[in-house]
Amino acid sequence: MALVGVLFFTQLDHGSGSGVDEVSPGLHEQLTAVGMPASAQEDIVAGFRECVRDRSAATDPTEIPASCELEPSVSTSPAADEVRQMLTQAGALANAHNFSRTFSFTLWYAAGILVIVFVGLFALPRRVRARDLDAELSPAGT
Repeated sequence: MALVGVLFFTQLDHGSGSGVDEVSPGLHEQLTAVGMPASAQEDIVAGFRECVRDRSAATDPTEIPASCELEPSVSTSPAADEVRQMLTQAGALANAHNFSRTFSFTLWYAAGILVIVFVGLFALPRRVRARDLDAELSPAGT
């Protein structure tokens, strides 16, 4: 079970990009709606990807990585508060997607291990012969 836990948290860290890929189209639409230029959108989404990855790899979930700060050009724009709110919501969606995907992967891994153990049970001997250990030890002691 400990190995399954290690697998889960390793996959949670390495698979964080799939959650970002899932929410990026909607994030682009929202950024377009608030008037962000396309070049700024690409920078925001790239920073968002790095932020989600860093947060997934963090040992302390309350610590906010430096990669989660908005770039100065975006943080001084009139839509900065809206962008922060969008990124927070997109981050929650990306983490939820990543968590469910990782949990599913880990669940299938654990199910595979159980199948291997079940099949391994058939390799055990069908009949067990009782041994009389007292009789085997008596001649050695006399």
